[in-house]
Amino acid sequence: MKNIFIKPIVITTALLTFITGCVKEDDFAIPTVKPILFTQNFETVGVGASSNIEIPIDLDGFTNVNTTGTRLFAGKSRDYNLYAEFSSFYSASNSVDNVWLITPSINMDNTQNEVFRLRYKLGKYNGSVASILVSTDYDGSGTAAAVNNATWTNLNVLFPTFDTANFPEKFSSIKPIDFSSYTGNIHVAIRYTGSKSGGPTSTFQLDDIKIYEN
Repeated sequence: MKNIFIKPIVITTALLTFITGCVKEDDFAIPTVKPILFTQNFETVGVGASSNIEIPIDLDGFTNVNTTGTRLFAGKSRDYNLYAEFSSFYSASNSVDNVWLITPSINMDNTQNEVFRLRYKLGKYNGSVASILVSTDYDGSGTAAAVNNATWTNLNVLFPTFDTANFPEKFSSIKPIDFSSYTGNIHVAIRYTGSKSGGPTSTFQLDDIKIYEN
């Protein structure tokens, strides 16, 4: 009876020895963890008790300013996920919105091959509203004058155009943007431009901003 049990064990052991012997050492190598320069998932933002109450994004080092109006990017929550949102649909009649949500200063000198990503939703779409820009001379003071006086490079990110007013169920990710040419300190801005007076009022939701080594 002992032989009945011994043979499978011997065969199994031999088979495992053969399999592991065929696997290269590199296949077990632990991948290098690449540094993350900056990340923000908005999980600590304030959220209004109802949909018509807006609590502006107020995160350490961030600028949240509307250079032509009064409303700002606000914290929102759905399905236990928090994010930032803006829509000119809820602004006053005849208003024009030029809203900037700008990261804190990010130093690019100690890493290489950096890329930028974020996740977003565009809903109730009736025109393009969102853009991503980078500045190397914004002073971070948070005033409209400082934002207007800084030099901004538009990264020309192409957000998709929707053919319906339906709101996506899930966030989408933009393609990674190469940031490897930047040195020194930079600020990244997510800019919303819309108008309740004949302009686009699409709803833009933003989450998971990240800069990391690729």
